[in-house]
Amino acid sequence: MVVAALLVTAAAGWGLDLLQEDPAHQAQGWLDAGIKQAKQGNYDIAIASLKKAIQLDPRMQSAYYNLGFIYYRAGKPQQAVNYYYEALKLDPSDLQAQRGLGLAYAAQKKWARAAVVFADLLRMTPDDSEVAIQGYRPPAESSHACPKETIGSPVLG
Repeated sequence: MVVAALLVTAAAGWGLDLLQEDPAHQAQGWLDAGIKQAKQGNYDIAIASLKKAIQLDPRMQSAYYNLGFIYYRAGKPQQAVNYYYEALKLDPSDLQAQRGLGLAYAAQKKWARAAVVFADLLRMTPDDSEVAIQGYRPPAESSHACPKETIGSPVLG
């Protein structure tokens, strides 16, 4: 409940007029707030914000992706897998979510599943040498800029 109270207070401070906007606009506001909070290291608030975005717009793929990223970064790879999987159900061509899924499986030492995900990723991007080189590299050793509006990539850039 403390997080919920913080969210309401924070929403007002972020300029979110949650009572007068349509749900899609509200969802975008919660997504933006969640990304901002995650960048500041406020993961609990970020998670709650992103879940609120999903509640308002269950098809908001980037909210699922960012939840996957936060859980991966927080050392909770099983939760990361769940959210990356949901992101990929909404957008199977999302290379960042695909890569995050593979890294989350690798973090759990589920090597066979990680190998399948990375093999699929290589098939999707045969000319992307970064995928081939960094596929199983631990996150702290690599970086990758995420082209979409997100916190970052699962490989900590």
